[in-house]
Order: sequence, then structure tokens, then C-alpha cells
Amino acid sequence: MEQRYDRAAEDLGNIVALEHVNVMIPDQVLGTAFYVSGLGLTRDPYLVTGITNMWINVGRSQFHLPTGKPQGRIIEVEARGKVTRAAVEKFYLASLPALGWVAEGNHGWSREGEGLRLAIKGRDGDLRVGFSLSPR
Repeated sequence: MEQRYDRAAEDLGNIVALEHVNVMIPDQVLGTAFYVSGLGLTRDPYLVTGITNMWINVGRSQFHLPTGKPQGRIIEVEARGKVTRAAVEKFYLASLPALGWVAEGNHGWSREGEGLRLAIKGRDGDLRVGFSLSPR
């Protein structure tokens, strides 16, 4: 019998819905480092594969990240999945400092005039992780 991939068994990356998010980013290389390496999302390998706009898959949703000046961007998204609080905290405590983010208190980071805040809600196995990115 063929075993199907069980997305519910994954620790991270089980976002239920964000619909569609557009964010201007100043640098595609840094954007790839943050969204793919840092947040653990995946780049769409088939659509818009150029160097001036990247599409990032987030479950069934997508981020469109064209090159441009963000000018006071404010981003707020929430992911939901079958994950534990410990797995989420471990992942971001390791990945965000590696991308130049400096920890500020509990679940807060800053970098180059921007602040990133994580809000972890719910219980293990049904967790919601909110991301808020804004200018400082």
C-alpha cells in the first residue's frame, strides 16, 4: 500500500491559511536568507523564478516578494499547525540570530531599524504563531 505524505506530522511549516501576502524587499538575497533559511518557507520552483521577484510558498498560500524599497513596511501574519511550543522556540532562537536579528526580551528581535515579534498561542499540537514585522 502506498504511504501518503502526512503534512500534519511535520513539526514546522503547517500553515492553514494566509491567503495572499505582497511585501516589497530591498534585496532578493537577504529575502531568500530570511524567508527560506530563517522562517523555513519554500520558494516556488516553477513560477516567477527571476531575480527581481520571488514567490514563497506558505502552505497553500504565497508571499510575493518583488524588489523595492519597503518604506515603513508593516507585516502581520499568523501560522497555525500541529507543532509544539518548544519546537517553534528552538527553531527561531537558532535561525534568527544567524540572520543578524538581535534578541530583545521574550520573543522579540531587532535588525537594521526593524522589529520582529513572535506571538505563540494555543496548546502543543494546535499552535498559532503570529509574526509581526514593523519599523522601529
